[in-house]
Amino acid sequence: MKTRLLLPLVTLSLTLTGHSATVLSNITGAFATNQAVKGPGGFLPSAVQYGLEFTVAGGDHYLNTITLVFGNTLGTQPLLVELFASPTGPNSATLLTSMSGPTNPSNGNAVYSPATPQTLADGNTYFLKLYVVNAGGLYSLSRTSEPLTGTWALTSAYLSNGGTWNTTGAPWALFDIQATPVPEPAATLLGGLGCLMLLRRRR
Repeated sequence: MKTRLLLPLVTLSLTLTGHSATVLSNITGAFATNQAVKGPGGFLPSAVQYGLEFTVAGGDHYLNTITLVFGNTLGTQPLLVELFASPTGPNSATLLTSMSGPTNPSNGNAVYSPATPQTLADGNTYFLKLYVVNAGGLYSLSRTSEPLTGTWALTSAYLSNGGTWNTTGAPWALFDIQATPVPEPAATLLGGLGCLMLLRRRR
């Protein structure tokens, strides 16, 4: 009986979860320069925070991972990464979740995933924030002038060293966003009905 149930259950699982895909990326581009993310103190008394704002397209999606590329790390204070809803820009954004991943990324790719599952709505704008709370931490975020690919759009890159977010021009940070499309209700219903029919036929 367990063997008979396996196929329809797998079919239902694939219908509900879909497949992860790259929705916005330039991570294959050439390195151009660095953008500092640092805690307070040193030559610049204020903390330097960095952020990326992007807009979802092609339907609702489950956010899987965001990959960033880093150069050298100075100090041991942790880098914090958070995701916000940003309908009117990062200065009035609402925190959705922290992002789990390397706290001291250095010289390579760092992969972050939502600490709590997030469904990002089609047409909505979101903001990824990178910052260091305490003095003694500086992270070099690698950037590029290569164009972005994917169905989503990068609204802008932002920089803050005094409490207010201001746009900063290209090159953009090297990054990659992976997400899974949320199944349409009709597709989910058809998948469920198909499973029920298979179960009924096998009894």
